[in-house]
Amino acid sequence: MSGDALHLMPAPRELQREPGVLRLGGRALLHAQGAAAGPALRRLEAALAQAGIARSASDGPRLELSLAAGELPDEGYRLHVETGGARLQAGGPRGLLHGASSFAQLLRERGREIPCLRIADAPALGRRGLMLDVSRDRVPTQASLFALVEQMAALKLNVLQLYTEHSFAYPGHEAVWRDASPLTPDEVRALDAFCAERGVELVPNQNSFGHMERWLRHPEYRALGELESGGSCLAPGGAAAGSPGARQPPPSGSSERGR
Repeated sequence: MSGDALHLMPAPRELQREPGVLRLGGRALLHAQGAAAGPALRRLEAALAQAGIARSASDGPRLELSLAAGELPDEGYRLHVETGGARLQAGGPRGLLHGASSFAQLLRERGREIPCLRIADAPALGRRGLMLDVSRDRVPTQASLFALVEQMAALKLNVLQLYTEHSFAYPGHEAVWRDASPLTPDEVRALDAFCAERGVELVPNQNSFGHMERWLRHPEYRALGELESGGSCLAPGGAAAGSPGARQPPPSGSSERGR
């Protein structure tokens, strides 16, 4: 029946329906093996709370999370929903997060009655990301960036790049970003931690050759430009090596990419 179809995004590689329904009441038992399962456990607990289901220490259907390193790719997972509970296995912490996201989608779509099924899934591409330009128009608020990362995690994306020109608050360069509502180092560090909890790598992307108008229009940086008036591009050669992008680290985060 088309009306009974499940709509998971992205669609898993394998989904097999089985007879029966997992009926969740107001309480559920959650069990995870190892600290590495912590982020997925918290994601699952939050999804249950949104459905009005509290975590119990003694009763309710059992939802179990465990790692099966070597049996599955790091981001691969298996989810088995039965009438008495559900079991989620994954090759690594990100796989557990993806499986928890799939279970959360089932909760949103079917409420407290989830059809019994088996899912086996793993991403086809190792890096699945989004680059967001935070230097044009309004700089996103921290709340907007957090909401974006939540959506990315739900869709199992794993990389976020923030493209910046003048909208990061580099210490000592206040003239450039003073009126730009910039992202501060503390905000980027908080965003990095938020991303890591959800299996998303935050990658700094500081433009440092072209599109430098907001830097080069200031007298103290003008000599770095290819034009006497500064222009929009750094001049090739020795002067550009002392440019703001070369003297300062990129917006700080845990990723080694973009450095």
